[in-house]
Amino acid sequence: MLSPRNTFPTTQLISLIFPIMLGYSAAAIAFGALAAAWHWQSAIIVGFSLLLYSGALQSTVLGLTIVNPSFALVFTLSLAVNLRHMLYGPHLQTRDREWKRLDRWVIGGLLTDELYALGLDPSLNRKQWRAAGLMLYGCWAASTAVGVASAHVVPHQWLLAMSLALPSLFMGLLIPRLSSQSDWLAALVAAALAALGRWLHWPDAYIIIPIAMGASAGYWAQRRKVPTSS
Repeated sequence: MLSPRNTFPTTQLISLIFPIMLGYSAAAIAFGALAAAWHWQSAIIVGFSLLLYSGALQSTVLGLTIVNPSFALVFTLSLAVNLRHMLYGPHLQTRDREWKRLDRWVIGGLLTDELYALGLDPSLNRKQWRAAGLMLYGCWAASTAVGVASAHVVPHQWLLAMSLALPSLFMGLLIPRLSSQSDWLAALVAAALAALGRWLHWPDAYIIIPIAMGASAGYWAQRRKVPTSS
């Protein structure tokens, strides 16, 4: 995984990330248009995508503005929604231990759910992975600007449908890579608990519970397969 050697043709890399860019474009346009419709300043909207670059966090902050929350609430929910990224880095590093400090800083700012899923591809080298992250970042920022410009053109119903693009895209990337029983157990436990929380209309911060329980279930299943030393 993330080998230094170039084993992945550039045309194949572009064809791989093109569907992701389509999903990013839809979600970022929806964010930009909805924020503009709620009278956010254009510079602030685009700045959110340039500096935060997190669809989940941006959507959470956008929704919280309705209730005029305190800074402590925004900070706590933001941390909870993005806590999963603290697991992505260590997991990727266990598959490639030759990370340079520059790689860590660059990828740390570009790492998204979809880029993490791409990082599980064994034929993708580290340089191309960084290039994919930069292209996706640029796509997200540019699409946000398009959303701001088209706020009064795109129907509101379309924006709500477009906001589903990212989670659907992540599932499409991740599910084919579930190769073991522990992978499937982790995914199913997390999905079931997340669906329960959505059905009961629990707050967005609840998402950390399905993540933690799914990871725990997968870890438990892996441990059961490892023979204990006598």
